[in-house]
Amino acid sequence: MLRHSRICAVLALAYLSIAATGMSAGDISSEAQEYLDEALNIMQEHSINRDVINWGRVRAQADARAADAQTPSDTYDAIRSALYGLQDHHSMFIPPEDAQALTTASLDASASPGGCMTSEDIAHLRVPAFAGSAEAAVLYAEALHQTIRSLLEDGAVGWVVDLRGNVGGDMWAMLAGVGPVLGDGICGAFVDPMGITQTWSYRAGTASLEGTAQVTVSAEALCSTIEPLAPVAVLTDRQTCSSGEAIAVAHIGRPNARSFGQATCGLSTANGDFLLSDGAILLLTVSTFADRAGTAYGSVVAPDKHVSGYGRQTSGADSVLDVATEWLTAQEALQP
Repeated sequence: MLRHSRICAVLALAYLSIAATGMSAGDISSEAQEYLDEALNIMQEHSINRDVINWGRVRAQADARAADAQTPSDTYDAIRSALYGLQDHHSMFIPPEDAQALTTASLDASASPGGCMTSEDIAHLRVPAFAGSAEAAVLYAEALHQTIRSLLEDGAVGWVVDLRGNVGGDMWAMLAGVGPVLGDGICGAFVDPMGITQTWSYRAGTASLEGTAQVTVSAEALCSTIEPLAPVAVLTDRQTCSSGEAIAVAHIGRPNARSFGQATCGLSTANGDFLLSDGAILLLTVSTFADRAGTAYGSVVAPDKHVSGYGRQTSGADSVLDVATEWLTAQEALQP
C-alpha cells in the first residue's frame, strides 16, 4: 500500500509538471514544430518533384516521427525521412556543424586537380570532386588553369578530361577550371519543373549562371581559352556523379569532343542550398541538367563509346584511357 501511494504521488507530480508547462507527454514543442515546418515548407515550394508528392502524407509522417521533439535537432531524423520520401535520390540534410565545416573547408592537396602528358602531344587532365569554401573554389580552378598552361608548354594538342571517380560537389569550381579546354560560351543549363531555364557558361576565367559570376580565377592564374578548340576525350564511370556529371554534360555538343567509359551514376540534377534557422543546410534537388542543345538528362549520362572495365585498373592498365587516346591520335589536329 505504501509503495502504491508513492507511485501515485510520483505520477501526480509528473502530471502537475506537464500541466504547468502546457504540454502533454509526447507533445512536440513549438520551437521544434516551427523548425520542422520551415524545412517542409521549403521542400513543398522548391522540390523538383513537388507536383507529384502527396504533401499531406509527407507532413503527417514527419509530424509522427518528430512527435516528441523539443529542439530543432530532435527533428533532424524526420527531415531526413521526408527528403528520402521525395524520391529524387539526391537531396540531403547537412546539420549545422557539418555545414560550417563544409563552407570553410580549404583545398585538400590530396584532392587537388592535376595532369600529365601521356604522349608527346596528348595531355591527361584529372578533374576530381571538390567541396569547400569560396576561396578554396578559386584555388581549385586556378590549379587547373596552371596545369593546363604547363601542359600547353609541354606541347599538348589533344586533351583527356578525366571525370572518373568525381562524385560531385561545387560544379562552378570545376567549370571555371576546365574552361580553357572546354571553350567560351554557354555550355549547359538547369531546367526546373516549370520549364524555366538557367544557363551555365564559361568565359575568360569565369564560370557563370545566367551571366552572374560564380567562380572567377585571378588574372595572374588565368590561362587563355585554347583556340581553335582542341580535340577532347571525356572519361566517365559509375562514380561520376552530380557536379561531375555537369562537367560531362557541358562537353556534350562541343565541337571535337567525344566521351568514353561507362554511364555516369545518374544524379544529373541540381541541388539548391537552403540555410535553415539553426545553421543547417537543406540541399534540395530543384532542377535537371540540360546540354547546350537543350536536351535534358536527370538520370545517367551515357558516353559516346562504352568501354568495358570499371575505372582505372589496379594492374596499371587503363583500357578507357587507351581507347580515348587512340581516338585523339586519329584526329586531324594531331596528325603529323
